[in-house]
Amino acid sequence: DDFLHKALEIIGLAVYCDADSISNSWSNFPDKSRKDPNFAKKKDHSYILSPLSFKAHLRQNDSIDCVDYAKFRVISKLSNLSILLSRTQLEQINTVSLAIKPIGPRPLFPQYRPLLSPLTSATAAKEW
Repeated sequence: DDFLHKALEIIGLAVYCDADSISNSWSNFPDKSRKDPNFAKKKDHSYILSPLSFKAHLRQNDSIDCVDYAKFRVISKLSNLSILLSRTQLEQINTVSLAIKPIGPRPLFPQYRPLLSPLTSATAAKEW
């Protein structure tokens, strides 16, 4: 059997941006959301992506010779999908993304770079 099977279940996935309470939500969000999976549903939010739940199944054909089956097969059912974005939400998201954007150029393939600077590292000769 040259098939790889994977399954994914998402319950209550939602994205929201509340214009009036953006400064207050950061202080109490992590603790409450970990303890209560329905935290996002308890308040009326300005949803970008309304809460949804779904299951997905992936089948990957790893066989080189067999062409009777597709390389990937993904099966999922979404009961309802709603995406809405207001101008205020877009402006706030742009402001936040600019604030957390790294300064300077991003190195190519950072996962292959040494963790320490080669100029100050004691193992520079080994790394380079």
